[in-house]
Amino acid sequence: MVQFARHDTKLFSDDRNRFTPNCIALYKWMRKIDKDMFVEFERKVETQGHTAHVAILDFREAVIAWLDPEVWTMTGLIIVGMTRKRFGATAARIEDLVILAVRSFQQIGDVIGAVTRTGLYDRTKCKSKGFAELPGLAAFDPSADGADELWMDLLQLILACFRSAGDASKERMTYDKAWKDLEQGDSTVGDFITLSEAVFKMLEDRGGEYSDQQRISTFMQSVTLATESALVKHVKDLKIRGEYDDAIYSDWGLFSNTMDRIGQSMEVADVEEKYASYEFEDKDDGLSLDGQPECLQWAYTGNCDRAPNGGQGSCRYKHLYTAGYKSNKAIKSAADEEGLEARKAAARREIYGPDDTP
Repeated sequence: MVQFARHDTKLFSDDRNRFTPNCIALYKWMRKIDKDMFVEFERKVETQGHTAHVAILDFREAVIAWLDPEVWTMTGLIIVGMTRKRFGATAARIEDLVILAVRSFQQIGDVIGAVTRTGLYDRTKCKSKGFAELPGLAAFDPSADGADELWMDLLQLILACFRSAGDASKERMTYDKAWKDLEQGDSTVGDFITLSEAVFKMLEDRGGEYSDQQRISTFMQSVTLATESALVKHVKDLKIRGEYDDAIYSDWGLFSNTMDRIGQSMEVADVEEKYASYEFEDKDDGLSLDGQPECLQWAYTGNCDRAPNGGQGSCRYKHLYTAGYKSNKAIKSAADEEGLEARKAAARREIYGPDDTP
């Protein structure tokens, strides 16, 4: 397809000492001049992985510095070098990638992204009865509009595949560990579900595969005892009411929705419990908020001699909040009636003195 007479004229030569009409001929000519560099390149790309990925980049840099070829020529030279051993694994993989790129040229960006994340490609799209018959081949003609971008995309696809063999596996293992090491801690059930799904999505994008049952099992190993107990109680209640569906432990969607509702119930119960036991902190320095002395009769007994009808009356001390509000707090926090009376008596002594009379 790439003919230098039309597509890379500066590299074309029909001289008998340098007959270079295309990529194959140019590769042979260059290999004779710098055999060590080419042999090293061919050796390093024999095995998919980080070494091969770096070798492709180094080879590309060296050739650009040497000849400054067009993008289709550069990609073509890399393909020639990686397919010299026609029956090797590398040659077979490169052939797969070329067919995949030509067949999927309209979605090639998505293909590159998937291979980058997972290190895998769809082999069902790599079968061909004849390369020349592949749809999309014309788009790679160097004379076609946008062909330079497609040839660069093909190179990026090759780089992604040969990088991902090792690196994507490491990334997958990293996200797998991060997902399994999640702990609910102080997070609400809803927040923890969201976090778990976000990390799992990143793991899945990198080729991680788990069944819904495995996801649910991993999630339950990461929640608090309170959350686990709430689910057990919920399941028992469902069984009593005849509404239990065992898919709750095998369908992530059903399970996560159920846990969301359980989490909301736990949050409501927690708020109610805290509200029931909450007491405002007393400010017993005898001053109101603006620094004026507070009327202790009003605060502790609910009565004030200078305000028989309630309100501020003619009392020179501040009447704050509800009459007897400090006594009401005593009622809330008293353990029993005897303790309540003792606190009330103490309050009256504070106001009226030891004899507890006005």
